[in-house]
Amino acid sequence: MPDCPEVVLDVAEFREFYPQFADPVKYSDARLQGMFDTANAHIHTLLKSPYDLPYCPDKGIMVRKIALYALMCHLLTMADRAQTGQSGPVTSATEGSVSVGFAGPMQYDTKNPWSFFGLTPCGEAFWTLISPYRIANMAGGMYIRSKPIEKWG
Repeated sequence: MPDCPEVVLDVAEFREFYPQFADPVKYSDARLQGMFDTANAHIHTLLKSPYDLPYCPDKGIMVRKIALYALMCHLLTMADRAQTGQSGPVTSATEGSVSVGFAGPMQYDTKNPWSFFGLTPCGEAFWTLISPYRIANMAGGMYIRSKPIEKWG
């Protein structure tokens, strides 16, 4: 296990990275901390070790922090959609007589079981960011390397 610190949520920094979550009433510090903890749990589930995503701020290596923030953004966006009844991304819009179409609820896709991350731009950013640290196996699941790809510590 590398000798680098755990990532700690900096609420002000997160709000600066993702200004759509700047409203402290709608997105309280406690809600953001809860979603940060949830994102951490997801990363622990997705990776054999969260240390597979490097984080050594003294060396300018911030991958794990950026991934956590992107995943937080994704989870918050999905939670907001659930509260408004929006089933997915906007797929069509009309102006006269106002009509908006949304993608239907996500179905489990056996060819791409990680398509959940494609439902928001932040989820796509997260999935792309962790791509060097994951390897898809032949069954369509996911295997994560037990050691980092490169020496970073």
